[in-house]
Amino acid sequence: MEISNSNPSHYLNELPLKSLGESFEGTFAMSLQRNPMNQSFFHSQLSNNALFSFSIGEGAIKSESLINQAHEKRINEIFVDENVLYSCSNDSTVKLWDLNTNKMIKSFKS
Repeated sequence: MEISNSNPSHYLNELPLKSLGESFEGTFAMSLQRNPMNQSFFHSQLSNNALFSFSIGEGAIKSESLINQAHEKRINEIFVDENVLYSCSNDSTVKLWDLNTNKMIKSFKS
């Protein structure tokens, strides 16, 4: 599958989530956010409460990373600022993630 860097949201349903393992079969990407610091890097919240990041190069996915079970309930929104990804969820939390390490920086509960 060739992926266009100019309009990757067109390919949301075609992201290679099956390559992440059997537990991701039937999982779909819910949104796509371009990284402002690296225009070929994208982040997505998945329907199974995980976060998926990938980069595009030469029309194909070059690298990918996964934060599995990022939240206990559905992730409603993500936002990327420099090397931090913010995620908010129906579990009443907002979490900050370091995109270099995929580790949680902080969690806020309402």
